[in-house]
Amino acid sequence: MNILITGKLDSIAMNIIAAAGSSHRIIMAAKTIPAGDLPNNVRPFNIGPGDALFESVTRVGSFDSAVFFMARGEQEDKTEGGVTSLQAMLEHCKNSGVDQVILVSSGEVFSGLADSAGIGEKTPATPKGVQGLQIKAAEEMCLQYSQSTKKAITIVRLPFVYQVKDASEGSGLLSELFRGVLENRKKFELPGNPDTNCDFLNVTEAAGLVWQIIDEGISAKSIYVNAGTGIPITMQDVANLVNRHFPDLSIKFTGDTSDISPPMRTNIAKSEYGWTALHNLTDDFDEMVKSVTVKPIKKHLQLEKIYNSIKAFFQGSKGFIVVEFAAATAILQLLTYALRGFSFAYWLDLRLIFVVILSTLHGTISGIAAGVIGGVALFFTMGGTDWRLIVYNPENWIPFALYIIIGVALGSRADRQVDTLNSIKDRLDLAEQTNVYLVELYDEAVRIKDSYRDQILGYKDNFGRIYSIVKKLNSEMSEYVFSSAIEVLEDVMENTTIAIYSMSTRGDYARMTVCSKSLYSEAARSMRLHDYSQIMDKVEHHDIWFNRDLISGMPSYCAGVYNDEQLIALVLIWRAGVEQMTLHYSNLFRILTGLVQESLVRAVKFNKLRESTSFYADTRIMQDKPFWEAYRANLLLTEKENAQFGLVTVTRSGDMIEQGGLLETCIRESDIMGTINKNLFGIILKNVSSDDIKTLLKRFKSKNINATQVTVADMNDYMKKAG
Repeated sequence: MNILITGKLDSIAMNIIAAAGSSHRIIMAAKTIPAGDLPNNVRPFNIGPGDALFESVTRVGSFDSAVFFMARGEQEDKTEGGVTSLQAMLEHCKNSGVDQVILVSSGEVFSGLADSAGIGEKTPATPKGVQGLQIKAAEEMCLQYSQSTKKAITIVRLPFVYQVKDASEGSGLLSELFRGVLENRKKFELPGNPDTNCDFLNVTEAAGLVWQIIDEGISAKSIYVNAGTGIPITMQDVANLVNRHFPDLSIKFTGDTSDISPPMRTNIAKSEYGWTALHNLTDDFDEMVKSVTVKPIKKHLQLEKIYNSIKAFFQGSKGFIVVEFAAATAILQLLTYALRGFSFAYWLDLRLIFVVILSTLHGTISGIAAGVIGGVALFFTMGGTDWRLIVYNPENWIPFALYIIIGVALGSRADRQVDTLNSIKDRLDLAEQTNVYLVELYDEAVRIKDSYRDQILGYKDNFGRIYSIVKKLNSEMSEYVFSSAIEVLEDVMENTTIAIYSMSTRGDYARMTVCSKSLYSEAARSMRLHDYSQIMDKVEHHDIWFNRDLISGMPSYCAGVYNDEQLIALVLIWRAGVEQMTLHYSNLFRILTGLVQESLVRAVKFNKLRESTSFYADTRIMQDKPFWEAYRANLLLTEKENAQFGLVTVTRSGDMIEQGGLLETCIRESDIMGTINKNLFGIILKNVSSDDIKTLLKRFKSKNINATQVTVADMNDYMKKAG
């Protein structure tokens, strides 16, 4: 999923990124990107919706969702996240075909309501302040966008938000309060009055709701989604929480409620997304205080702040220039003093060289400063000359003016070069960002191409899917073919009431071989074909039975499977929906049955070819290796819940042919016999219940056959011992 995040980005946006995981591509496009390490799947662009490149980003980004964060009243800087930026983003999303748009709004649109009880998604917006009116205009713009473009859009209204970790970071009301505590402020103002009701939501939970809307899709019930804890709190309660930990902080109230979000009901968030706020400010406040690093000696905070500012100044480029000026001035004075006895020193102006070098290196401001320093040095070099002779004699002004002019001329030239280089660097950085982004888009395009190819090959009505079906049915063991046939039929026909019955040798009845999981307890284990004469009339003419008359007790569809004009199996769809009673569905069933027929016939023919090596001569008793292979195939059917079987062991005694013939009289044609070891035969009884096995054991006993029912675990032990 490709996601665009723009507007007034803050800690909520960063938490959305954290909740997204690495499987989604996220583009952050804003003039101000929040500080912090970004994952590899996040690409930041320092551009706003009004910039030309923003349109290119939305056009080539193939975004599934776009999230816009409105500026909130509690934030100091509201230059981003305004109505104009939202309008530009909506226009770009419309042109680029973005499927869903989410506006992260604020409950400030309800700040003008006198009674804040019962505010829901259908409550009309009644803002009081300027920012609330801006947000209301943005919401109305989104509503018009949804109606005109028929695109899905959701407006998420949030109350005040706070973050537990690094509580002094961010742009929220409480973040500003904690920064004031760190800076040792003595006063702080809370909006509203002491009895003003409000709500504070954990930023992690707010981001979780927004991401849930992105991930699950936009609700069809409401364009608005309110969020809140459901636990209102007054501004006086907030002040009490703060003073409990910081008693020296004086808190006053502004009386202005225009930027306060009253408590809201969260009906849609709960009913549509199952979202409920699990945290509240009262429970989290102690943890927030712990996350704020408070200096132990508060009276030294201001001195430390000044020290850090000076340190940062001298560690930066400006501090380096000051140090460089001081060193250059000292060198100028030393050279002037050292060369004063030489005659060529009268023709060499070291001060002019000083001005030229520094103005060329550092620009206009530095050039003017160097010119002033050079003039001061010249003034003192004149020695005992009366300053009035210098000031009142215009001829003496020439070198002073020359220093300033040279500093300005060369400095402005250097500034133009620096500006040009910075502009080129900015363009290169933007080009690099764009190039990386385009490379990522290319990689995704390749992945999408491969995905489309797989979808084309896997689509249920085309040759690619037919190829995959044939490949899946490519097995010699009939049990594996039956298992794969059920999977294929359920997948392509989109039906879970499918069964395959094998025909008896005499052709008078059919026994279930495999069926859908949901059908197993309902479908008959065997079918007397005499009772289904209407179906057999169609099947015997190689036609499809289609229950057009909705005859009770009859399957919806039935097709025969033939081997050289001999009916060997029936494929049935017991129940089909109204939308599946069509000619297209019937033809699709006919084609798939043909594919299953080819695979089953091939498996049957292969089994006949290997009978000489799989069965003991003149018996239906399989040799040990083929028997264990058949056992594993039936075990696979049971694990997929397409069939079940019972297991019986019989003590070997007497002649193999005689005992084999006796056993054949006790079991069905679909059951499988084989040798386990020198002392035991194993019998796999297909699709039998526990009562059927008890009846069969009595039949064995009546014919003096020593038979014992065993479990899958017992049979697995026999198989391990057999190697």
